[in-house]
Amino acid sequence: MGMSSRYALLFFLIVASVPGSVACGTSEPPGDPVLVDGSSTVLPFAEAAAGEYLRKHPTRTVRVTLSSTGVGLRRFCAGELDIADASRHITPQEIAACQATGVEFLEIPIAYDAISVVVNRANTWATSMTTAELRALWEPAADGTVTKWSQVRKDWPDREIHLVGPDDESGTFDYFNEVISGAPKASRKDYSPHVDDNEIISAVEADEDALAYVGFTYYEQQEERLDAVAIDDLDEQIGPGPIEPTLTNVQRGVYRPLSRPLFVYVRKSALDRPEVASFADYFVRFATEMVQRAGGAPLTSRESELALKRFTDRVTGTMYANPDEGPDVSLQMRLSRDGQ
Repeated sequence: MGMSSRYALLFFLIVASVPGSVACGTSEPPGDPVLVDGSSTVLPFAEAAAGEYLRKHPTRTVRVTLSSTGVGLRRFCAGELDIADASRHITPQEIAACQATGVEFLEIPIAYDAISVVVNRANTWATSMTTAELRALWEPAADGTVTKWSQVRKDWPDREIHLVGPDDESGTFDYFNEVISGAPKASRKDYSPHVDDNEIISAVEADEDALAYVGFTYYEQQEERLDAVAIDDLDEQIGPGPIEPTLTNVQRGVYRPLSRPLFVYVRKSALDRPEVASFADYFVRFATEMVQRAGGAPLTSRESELALKRFTDRVTGTMYANPDEGPDVSLQMRLSRDGQ
């Protein structure tokens, strides 16, 4: 799908009457529209939740739009949104922006994602890559210097490599560079950036020499159009070898280091509005169903229970406040220590 601007409206739901809707929903006051914006990776889950919610609450309005994690959180901290979709956790700079405007937030994980490195289906050589090779290809020092496949691995073709990926407002961009190059913005600049993951997929499909990274849901939905590269995490002392991005591998925690949790951020003051509280509760309570329907990787049952409790208890702030904590601190551990 094309994007003419960062704030292109991707999904706008106003439902007046839906057969089979819950009868009591028709007596609800409509309230103001619930405004949701942010990550393209979380978008399919937000769309699914909004569609199902409005079948049961036909007088309500939910507007789900696409920008990026960075833009969505910027709008959220400015008080423009009720809910921000995010493919990474909120940063200290964004927390400061929220504090400056008096925005308190709930940070709720809803799913896992596996950033998938993808190539054209005619590519017969790049079936796997190490994290060291990804670093050599994507780090800032590669800008203008690592331009051929043979520079990544000497027995690969001596042909240009055409890189495609998310733009630098994307949470996928930040997370990929954090774990591969060492910092959220530590990326080469000479690649083709896109806001829309579908455009990334189309670019790879059209170019035999293209390589890109996208969210797992987008890859899984379009896997007949391109191939995923298995990743070998050589940073671990003992590893299982190249691992493909599959639902099973993500849930088992073996697709490392490119697996990550996905979040929704809910503005606490917006929960005073019944329409926001009702939709947010539905989204969190039925996140597993929505994620499975959209082809994503759901949280474990225990993580889902703890995420719902975090929402119903209205726990504010981030679980990622300690900068010294690394990826070995599991999501379940972070959720379990709410209230400390």
